[in-house]
Amino acid sequence: MPKNILSDWITNNHVMFPNLSESTEVITVNVTKKAKYPFLFILVVAFIAVYTIIIIYVRKYKNYMTKYSNVMSTSTVLINKQFTKLLIFQSSVPVIITGLPIMFAILMILTGKTHKISLLFMLITDFLMLVPCINSILFLVLPNRNRKFIYLQFRKFTNFIFFRKNNVVIVTTNRSQKNARR
Repeated sequence: MPKNILSDWITNNHVMFPNLSESTEVITVNVTKKAKYPFLFILVVAFIAVYTIIIIYVRKYKNYMTKYSNVMSTSTVLINKQFTKLLIFQSSVPVIITGLPIMFAILMILTGKTHKISLLFMLITDFLMLVPCINSILFLVLPNRNRKFIYLQFRKFTNFIFFRKNNVVIVTTNRSQKNARR
């Protein structure tokens, strides 16, 4: 970040905070003071609250689907199951990716061993930036139809690379294409 962005913002907005001046380059939290405990407590409570809300709504949604699944068509129920699986995986990706580094960082803060903590938080930030990418990959890979399509494309590619005879047959399951053939 260029050095003058924060100082220009402080000057232009007449910011008057203690320990914040035009010479300030970075805003951080001092993790060696006792003020870290409420900060960590708020983070843990927010994390638990978000995932509690997710779990509550997933349960409500599952109860709704089991209650009304007899009215729905089998394809709707199948799509619902795939969509539910996808949403569960996507909501758990941040925990899976950053869970261990965050627990390690909290342990480092609580024990006072904070000499490499900035590197760890930078790593956590980088992992969090991967979440949208991983979620989009999950969206592409998890549905059965997409997996079959990706597998067929991969087989065609490997057959082309290794000069094999193309034995791959593409089967479409799209109803509009089936209706167009009739």
